Formats: sequence, structure tokens, C-alpha cells
Amino acid sequence: MSEYKDALDNMISMVREFGHILKSVNDWWREHQDGIKIVLSGLLEFSVWYSAAEKMIDKQIVFTDVITDHFAEEINNTDSIEEVVRKYYFDNDQEKFNELFNRCVGYIQVSSFNNLFVQIHNAYKNGDYEICCIALFTITDGLLSLVSSDNSTSYNNRMKALRDKVDKRASLTDFEERVLTAYTAMYKFDKSIFAFSDFDSEETEVEGINRHWLLHGRTNKDYDEFDVLKVLLWIEALIIMDDYEKSTED
Repeated sequence: MSEYKDALDNMISMVREFGHILKSVNDWWREHQDGIKIVLSGLLEFSVWYSAAEKMIDKQIVFTDVITDHFAEEINNTDSIEEVVRKYYFDNDQEKFNELFNRCVGYIQVSSFNNLFVQIHNAYKNGDYEICCIALFTITDGLLSLVSSDNSTSYNNRMKALRDKVDKRASLTDFEERVLTAYTAMYKFDKSIFAFSDFDSEETEVEGINRHWLLHGRTNKDYDEFDVLKVLLWIEALIIMDDYEKSTED
């Protein structure tokens, strides 16, 4: 019984710590938001893939695979972005979802969560999607702390390199496109999936999945595999940002 109490105490501690993490990340983005907007507005002028990425982000989907021209066209022309993304990840025996899950398990940044990933996988197979989301959000909280710790000192230099390529209309690599997708999502994260909510309001007024309602035990929604996908994509986006910082260290 004590092991369950310890696990609960640890989760409560992580939730409390998240408030401090959130403030740290928000301070970082406020400090550099002008640079972000310059890069992304320049990119938007000539890049169809970015338009598709932003539309998905507005639906809480941080698409971390390479956005092909065909897929971008599908997203930009559809009335149901979720349907297109569902088809991508869950068709063919969930091939793309399984690839995403296995990638996340293999990242060194989350190696300490290997046992938790096993439990998440088992819960997913059993259809316990709400449990999956709760567990994945605890991993996300830890990653937010990781990517916000030292990035502020190098952010301007990193984004300047990408901005220079955008200004010159130079092609971005697949990895650079994935990085900018992750940065864009991060810029909006506190307005959506990580938004703090007023519990005096109705949960039905909250669009999509919300960490605050879920981890504070106030949710009454039914969760499905698409909600699990959303949080898993956030985990990979944060790892992509961390990898980019490490790959461009002076």
C-alpha cells in the first residue's frame, strides 16, 4: 500500500512543480517572442507546410513527422483536420502511431520513464486512454523543465540562423521544419492543451484535451486514442527542441 501512496505523493509533487515550470517557460517565450514572430511570419510567406502545421497546432496537434507537400495540401484543404490526422496515424494497424510511440520510448531524455512507458503501453492496449494521458502528462511536465532550463541563453542565436535561411528563401531541412513546428506549438501551448482553466466554468466549454482539468481530477470527458496521440506528440516536440539546442551548441 505504501508504494501507491509514494506514487501518489510523487505525482502531487510534480503537479505542484508544474506551476513553476510553466512560469519559467512563459517568461522565456515572452522574452523572445519578437524573434519568433519574425521567423514565423517570414516563413509563412512562402511555405505551404507551415500553414498546415499551424492549422494542426490550433487543433492541439503538434505534427512531428515530416509534412510532405501532399499531406500539407490535404490539411490546408480539409474541413476536418482531425479526420486527416487520424487516418495518418491510425490506418494500417496504427503503423504511424506505433512508430511515434517507439521513437518516444527510445529518446534518452525520457529514459528514466521506461517503466512508466511500459505501463502506458499496457493501458493503451486495454483502452484505458484517460490513464495513458495522465501518465504522459507527467512525462511532459518533466520535459518542460528540461527544455526551459538553459535554452534562453542560446535562443536568439539559434533562431537567427533559421531566420537567415528564411530571409534568403533557402530550403530548410526536414529537421529544421520539425523544429519550427515545435517552436510554434510551444509559443501557443499555454492557450490550449496546457491552459489553466476556471473550474467554475463547464468543462464542455473547453475545446479538446486540457492538462489542468485532467490532472486535477475534474474531468468528466471520455478519452480516446486521439487524445493519447496529442500528448505523445507534445513529448516528441519537446525532445526535438532539446535535440536542436544540443545540435547547435557553440
